[in-house]
Amino acid sequence: MSMATRLSIRSFLTNREQCILLLLLLPLMHSLAQTPVRVVTLNELSMGTVTAGRNLLIRPSDAGAAKFRVESNRDTTAIIRFFLPSQCSSLQGNDQLRVEFTAEGAAWSVQDAVSGSTMFDPRQPLTLQLQQNRPVYVWVGIMAYPHRFQQAGRYATNITLTIISLR
Repeated sequence: MSMATRLSIRSFLTNREQCILLLLLLPLMHSLAQTPVRVVTLNELSMGTVTAGRNLLIRPSDAGAAKFRVESNRDTTAIIRFFLPSQCSSLQGNDQLRVEFTAEGAAWSVQDAVSGSTMFDPRQPLTLQLQQNRPVYVWVGIMAYPHRFQQAGRYATNITLTIISLR
């Protein structure tokens, strides 16, 4: 917003109206400033070296699985959703690798251990009850399908995790 625009808006409202507007918006600004949920990436998804013609499965319990810690500064219901790619790009060239995420390709737990965790489908939204200062851990695996002429090497992609706090 330019200075001229700000001045015209300010001159449009009287001082009293500006004060009333500020008082009305203050609770909203306060709630927006307090981020109730935070995500920390603990491990990025790693497939290692891909070999032509050999399918590769990274389970949530494997060392190469992506790992996240979800923290909340208050008790809240949260919806976790992943935006998942359908291919990875070669770090050595222009080749693309077809990948997918399976129905039991992710897991979550309140313990920092994938054993005993709850499996879920990362393609579907997950609703969790987050407790204040009690993190939830999330692991995500991947299935890769290199074709028989696939360039061998390392591939990378982005997994986007979004969280909506419902209260």
